[in-house]
Amino acid sequence: MRKVSKEECGSRLEEIVSSLAEDGPIAIQHDGKDVAIILTPELFEALTEPPPPNVNPRVESLFKKSLVERWRVYKALSRLD
Repeated sequence: MRKVSKEECGSRLEEIVSSLAEDGPIAIQHDGKDVAIILTPELFEALTEPPPPNVNPRVESLFKKSLVERWRVYKALSRLD
């Protein structure tokens, strides 16, 4: 996940937002700590979609974490359908 400082985000927001499709989620940092993450609408929708009722909550949590960290893999797999 690409990381940018809060100051850099303020001065280059248009460029950062336009690079979301290529770079994936972008973490905004303040004093070296993540304070926000910018996502594409598709990834946000996937993260907020409720899981089927029979999915273990721990598995759901791990999947959502991997979805943010390994979005390129899921994007490539979605093209195989």
